[in-house]
Amino acid sequence: GEIAGCCRVFPSKDNGKYTLGRLAIRKKYRGQSYGSLIMRKVEAWIKKNSIPALELSAQVRVRPFYEALGYIASGDEYLDEGCPHIHMEKAFI
Repeated sequence: GEIAGCCRVFPSKDNGKYTLGRLAIRKKYRGQSYGSLIMRKVEAWIKKNSIPALELSAQVRVRPFYEALGYIASGDEYLDEGCPHIHMEKAFI
């Protein structure tokens, strides 16, 4: 009966791709695979809707989480709200 986590997904301005924004898991639920579960649900929706790729701006500290899910980093690190980030993407078509 309590929300453990969430994210938002919206159309990108780039070639029909979608963007994942703000994947967030409540602190007491972290380390219990809820992030991976949410990502699998999002990816299933992406595949079902024939969307070619999902991109995101990952905090550098969680880059290994996304790499384990098959996301590939590209470009240089950059600051977003004072926190180092990296662009990552996964193709589905």
